[in-house]
Amino acid sequence: MITFLWNVNTLWIILEVIGSLALFIYGIKLLSDGLQKVAGTGMRQLLNALTHNVGWGVLSGLLLTLLLQTSSAASVLIVSFANSGMVNLTQSVSLIIGSNIGTTVTAWLVSAFGVTKFPLVQIALPLIGLAVPLMFFKRDMLRFVGEMLLGFALLILGFSMLEQVIPDFKERPELLEFFKYFRYDEAAALGKMGIVLLFVIFGVVISVVVQTSSAAIALTQVLAFSGWVSLPLGMAIVLGANIGTTTTANIAALVGNVHAKRTARAHTLINLIGVGWALLVFAPSIQLVDYLTFQLMDAHVATDSRLMPVALSIFHTSFNVINALVCMLLLPFIIKTVTKWVPSKTIGDQSYHLEFIGMGFLDASEFSAAEARKEIARLGTQVKKGYDLLPLMITEVEETHMLQHLEDIKRIENLADEIDIQVAEYLAQLSKHQVSSELSRNMRAILSISNHLESAADIILSTARYLEKRRQQNAYFTPLQRNNILQMADLVRKAFAQMNVLLSFVGDKPELLKKIEGAKSLEQQINGFYTSVRSEYLENLEKGNFKAQSSMYYMDTLKDLERIADTVYSVSKTCKDWQ
Repeated sequence: MITFLWNVNTLWIILEVIGSLALFIYGIKLLSDGLQKVAGTGMRQLLNALTHNVGWGVLSGLLLTLLLQTSSAASVLIVSFANSGMVNLTQSVSLIIGSNIGTTVTAWLVSAFGVTKFPLVQIALPLIGLAVPLMFFKRDMLRFVGEMLLGFALLILGFSMLEQVIPDFKERPELLEFFKYFRYDEAAALGKMGIVLLFVIFGVVISVVVQTSSAAIALTQVLAFSGWVSLPLGMAIVLGANIGTTTTANIAALVGNVHAKRTARAHTLINLIGVGWALLVFAPSIQLVDYLTFQLMDAHVATDSRLMPVALSIFHTSFNVINALVCMLLLPFIIKTVTKWVPSKTIGDQSYHLEFIGMGFLDASEFSAAEARKEIARLGTQVKKGYDLLPLMITEVEETHMLQHLEDIKRIENLADEIDIQVAEYLAQLSKHQVSSELSRNMRAILSISNHLESAADIILSTARYLEKRRQQNAYFTPLQRNNILQMADLVRKAFAQMNVLLSFVGDKPELLKKIEGAKSLEQQINGFYTSVRSEYLENLEKGNFKAQSSMYYMDTLKDLERIADTVYSVSKTCKDWQ
């Protein structure tokens, strides 16, 4: 036995299996990337329109996984949406439930190819011949369609090669030596459950290693098709794969906030609940799957192992659909459990977290750009919070309060610097991939807006320090000066509010342009007010109505507010290029 395990032929077989599986996974990746680029904008709009209705959330999760062709990528995306605040915990859990149903499509794809006699290479090679030339076209849509077709071709080619390299147990009976110890039908009741649990763990390990349940289940289908694995053991591996696939989302959530972690834990809990009840009804499930397979294929699995992929697909789909219904009923329990499982330790963790934008699990896509846009929109809100402290520093008389306002503004300015750097790095990574012209324009606009917001935060901090210096020097404003500054500050506050509306805007282009015109009108109003106040200042200065020291701080503060307004308007008008 030991000699056989270290036999060169066995090692070669293992490497062939790994290579075929890698080709299958890479095909899924290319297909996923191509689909995202072809239909990313529409899917983003679908998710933005997601309501609080759990049923629509489940349907959206199903559609999302159908688009990505892998629940692992879908779960990572859902975790990132939860982290950024685009969806709440209830919505993210409903998306996860739907994604579990969507992942069954790949198993049916494998089943369809596995039970037919048509050589897969005859499909794959022509697709590759069509896809590769398309990828050299300048038109984005043609290139992305080519990438999608190439991914599909490699997916079925990888499965075909996997099917070929799995040795025939009839020709190599020694390969069954390991499995002969696990005869489910011949074991006692307690022994049967032990065998099932062992192969559930086996399924978890496979899924964790390949980081996608689709590939793990495809491998199981091939093993079952070749006669290595019986129906009960195959079903146990499928259950384990459903648990193992949750590790990807949990890894993604490591750098996320409490909402991301809760979503990832919910994914694990949902699948654990499913495996729990499935084990309780495991024995009758075997008979039911065999019955359904007979009704569909007019033959029993026991007499024709070629039907095993279909039987496992039936079990996988039935399991996920029933579990979706169960978890929809248990949704309040799931929400309550994961909330206790991952408690909020700090206010910062509950409300805002920066690092999610560095989650590098997805390639360039509309979804990746949506993450960056959401981060920028939240940055706009934070910068406005910093700006809102400036009027308080003008009217505040308590030194401790002034210093606290200054510290808060410093914190927000540091946050703006950090986000600006990370956004630039994030977009640089995305730009290494093939992107559509629309996505490229969006990325440039996002980077420009990030820079403008960071500049606004810098000016706000500079103004705050200047106001603190004024207080230290006892350079007090006259009632007229204070009133003018506060009026100017209020106009800029309105410009900030309009900017944040634009940063979060989702809608048609005419409405967007109308809102930008509103921002332009505010900018003109601010410039007009500044010009008027400046003229008034020069007249009063000539008459000796203002002290020189307070006048210097007065005009410099007004100038800083005008500069902030200019930067805010630069953000607003750039929003037309990132929708």
